[in-house]
Amino acid sequence: MITDSACQARHAPDSNKSPAACVRECISKGAKLMLVDGDKSYFLQGNLADLERFAGQRVKVAGTLGGTTIRVRSIAVE
Repeated sequence: MITDSACQARHAPDSNKSPAACVRECISKGAKLMLVDGDKSYFLQGNLADLERFAGQRVKVAGTLGGTTIRVRSIAVE
């Protein structure tokens, strides 16, 4: 799931916002985009506008892993 470093896919349950809206708001406040896969999480590096289109969605990411960062080559909705 594409999320952000502030919420890490655990968005406030009392929020009126969708997960996508929450991710976009957190990103606008300085949080980093992340991919969360079970108990693993990775920062995403790539075109921010392209990556933000997938905010809050379950996706399949292809790219190069370096430490805890994925340099995204492609992304698609599962």
